[in-house]
Amino acid sequence: MNRKTQEEVILIIQKALKLKSGVLSIKNSSNDVKNWDSLGHLNILVALDSSFDGKISKIKEMATANSIKSIINLLNKNSFLK
Repeated sequence: MNRKTQEEVILIIQKALKLKSGVLSIKNSSNDVKNWDSLGHLNILVALDSSFDGKISKIKEMATANSIKSIINLLNKNSFLK
């Protein structure tokens, strides 16, 4: 399986939201990130799914995960992180 680190996931989210490097951390959520609207969330899901070989779409809770911490926790719970 293509496992990633927490930092790699944050970079994937940054790229999906078209943000500069280093602006996101595990503390960020859709409430405080300008580009994280419904389209931004879809971009995050697509980027993560692509990065994890199409396996993210099987995690139903990912659709409602509205913070980096909740995304990281879901990925960790499902053994996608190193």
